[in-house]
Amino acid sequence: MKTKKLITWITAFAMAVAMMPPISHAQESADPDTQSNDIIVVYESDAAVTKALEGEDIEPAREAVSEPVQEITDECTASVAEQTGSEVTEGTIIAGSLGNDGAVMQVTLEEDADVAEAIDTLNEDPDIAYAQENYTYELMDDVPRLQSASLNDEYVLGQYYLGAWKAPYYGANVLNAWEETRTNGTVSVAVIDSGVQKNHPDLAANLDLANSYSVSGDINDTVGHGTCVAGIIAAAANNGVGVAGTSYNAKIVPINVIGDNGMAKSTSLIAAFSHIKKQIDNNKLKNLHVINISLGSYSEAWKDSAVRSAIRELRDSYEVLTVCAGGNGKGPSMTSPIYPGDFDECFCVTALDPHGYNMPWYDYNEYKDISAPGDEILSTWIGSDYAVVQGTSFSAPIVSGIMALLWVENPNITVDEAVAAAEATANPVNTGKNDRTTGSKGAIDAAKALQYVRDNYGSAKPSISNFRAKTTLSAKSYTYNGKAKKPSVKISGATINEDFKVSYKNNVKVGTATATITGMGVYRGVIKKTFTINPKGTKIKSLKKYKKAFKVTWKKQKTQVTGYQIRYSLNSSMKNAKIKTVKGATKTSKKIKKLKKKKKYYVQVRTYRTVSGKKYYSSWSAKKTIKTK
Repeated sequence: MKTKKLITWITAFAMAVAMMPPISHAQESADPDTQSNDIIVVYESDAAVTKALEGEDIEPAREAVSEPVQEITDECTASVAEQTGSEVTEGTIIAGSLGNDGAVMQVTLEEDADVAEAIDTLNEDPDIAYAQENYTYELMDDVPRLQSASLNDEYVLGQYYLGAWKAPYYGANVLNAWEETRTNGTVSVAVIDSGVQKNHPDLAANLDLANSYSVSGDINDTVGHGTCVAGIIAAAANNGVGVAGTSYNAKIVPINVIGDNGMAKSTSLIAAFSHIKKQIDNNKLKNLHVINISLGSYSEAWKDSAVRSAIRELRDSYEVLTVCAGGNGKGPSMTSPIYPGDFDECFCVTALDPHGYNMPWYDYNEYKDISAPGDEILSTWIGSDYAVVQGTSFSAPIVSGIMALLWVENPNITVDEAVAAAEATANPVNTGKNDRTTGSKGAIDAAKALQYVRDNYGSAKPSISNFRAKTTLSAKSYTYNGKAKKPSVKISGATINEDFKVSYKNNVKVGTATATITGMGVYRGVIKKTFTINPKGTKIKSLKKYKKAFKVTWKKQKTQVTGYQIRYSLNSSMKNAKIKTVKGATKTSKKIKKLKKKKKYYVQVRTYRTVSGKKYYSSWSAKKTIKTK
């Protein structure tokens, strides 16, 4: 492929496109139905169910799970049914952890269940971090297939958006960026969408099917949307066929979350992010720095703490940026927020027409981040075909491919640095037509963003994050004593104060603390590891027996303590133990009633502290016994 030749042909193609029939964007519901009987339950990180799942292979897409996972699922399902007073028709363990929280489970209640009341009830359980609805997300655009084309790579001339930011057709300056930097398989981009045509001649070479995932078990794209998005990012460049993606041959990790109804649930997105995290942790998925999501919801998805937590964890702990479509004006108003795009953790993209003006139909508000061409976009299509499309669904992958290039230039930049490069070098959007008040910093410019990375962060230093799987802390939990906790960091193959340095945050008081490992010397980038500081425990001072009851008195522990818990059982192993929570650090006794008469009970006490909605527990006190009257 001759780049100079391609640039000169862009104008010719644009004239041909102008003669094509107009594109009508998809008519989506302004208020997607999120009212279902599904509930997401996120357990505490130290809850029994979370600990029981440690080391288990959790794969929701499988038809059958391991016996231990099935047993835990059955126990949790029964517990939810008992707590909510509703029959649970289905239960599925989605992930073993979510951010700083523990295991995630989806449960489906009986048809006439009061979902809101069930959620309120579950949120009172000290072992549950939170419970929420299972929200619905839709594809941002239906893809009209306007033409069947027998193309070769010289039809890059049809991709005006690869050209420079100049009249008459304003592109993202990708061709000039390719003169300096090409991905060529060194960076991966995950596409969470409707799957992909695995054998598309313009995509197959760039697909990472070994790390692909589908909630239905089938990665094949029957909708077309995912194949189109994947092609915009990484249709094979310089292969003599069709078109070229903006990344110049990044590896695409296709992930299918779309059901038969063309929609995805929160649980599907959580499972997708959990799969990505697992593959990175197992060193199977290397150099993934970008996720593209061209899905959205205008509903109350701002409450979707679970999906937001999954996105935040990949960004904060794995340096993976989630790029999202900004919406196509189909909500209650054109300024209505759309999620996940409008979450602060996402890079939200709005659409421009071929002449550099804002498209008249896209959403706009202060939560948008960047703009890119979104009209007359040529890309791959199912059936080994091609399509010309429009929508923010297709602006987002233009940005995703460009962001992948930044990590080629310097594999060690952080998400914040990559975003800063794109925003600081964005071109002012053309004015005088469809002007908008928006948070977008302007039109992305690939060549300028790459130069910004070179000028400000250097180029091609290896990242300390490559040692993530070999990084350990000397301790993962501590007991509060008023002193700063600084677990030592060991990285196999790297030396502290030569290859990396360590800083700590929130490491004195009870809560979750962070050790930030920053590359130095020949390394850049960061690894973040978390550890917990738990409250100091207490001990039982006395037990007094009553008829079918006993009273327990313990030592007051008011520093960094919110309250206490009492655990009691007829079994010395504390099997089937019941737990009572006592709120208030100054309380020192509790009478436990409605017990069996003349029975020996084993009793323990511990403290807890609530920080930002999460409970942290001390270890249990030594067991003492009491026999009821």
